[in-house]
Amino acid sequence: MNIMKHNKETSVITKIKFLKICSRILKLYAWLIIITAAFSAILIVSGRVPNMPSWAGVMVMGGYIFIFVLIYTIALVADIVIRLLYPA
Repeated sequence: MNIMKHNKETSVITKIKFLKICSRILKLYAWLIIITAAFSAILIVSGRVPNMPSWAGVMVMGGYIFIFVLIYTIALVADIVIRLLYPA
């Protein structure tokens, strides 16, 4: 006797929940990256990091901003996919 029936509807709902969780985790990760970037750039520009010119802080911040935008865009695409698959 099969206690848990595995049908297509529960599988789709499970995948949508997984996408929602992944999207939230990616957004959190992106925000953590941008906070780390701001902290790193402030330390570099203020001269607290030895052997690093102050303009390097701007370069570091630019690189981190690129990574932030990339990861956050992936999370937004996941949100759009969720809305298209399960409009509620």
